[in-house]
Amino acid sequence: MKKALLTIIAIPLLGIGCNNTSLLSQTKPAEVVLPQEQTATDTVPENEITLIQTLYAEVPEISEKNQELRTASNNEVNVSVRIDKENKEGDAYPMYVFENHSTHTVPIWTFYINTKGDTIMHMNELTGEIETLETWRTTKKEFQSE
Repeated sequence: MKKALLTIIAIPLLGIGCNNTSLLSQTKPAEVVLPQEQTATDTVPENEITLIQTLYAEVPEISEKNQELRTASNNEVNVSVRIDKENKEGDAYPMYVFENHSTHTVPIWTFYINTKGDTIMHMNELTGEIETLETWRTTKKEFQSE
């Protein structure tokens, strides 16, 4: 009886000195910032945020497309914008608007915005030519009416 009682008590005690590597018991280092905890200012410089805000303000079609995609996908797909600062053309940065899926992205439009944010142009997807927003909107309406 003593041997059985000793075994019952000793077995649970064997794990006391072990290193528990369970994911639930681990704490994350203080310097780690998970993506969902980041804000736009953590990852994007302030001038880029200003340019993105300008693009959204001047091209409401981006927000409209975002709402359309979110509605059609049950909020699983949204629109994102990325500035390509490495491929500046003259004083304008290319800004890519794309569908952001969980596994991939799909290009929608490419705009060029100058460094001051006061001129926005569109790159025609068919011809590769840079055009004004007015020309783009007119062409877009023509395609939608067909």
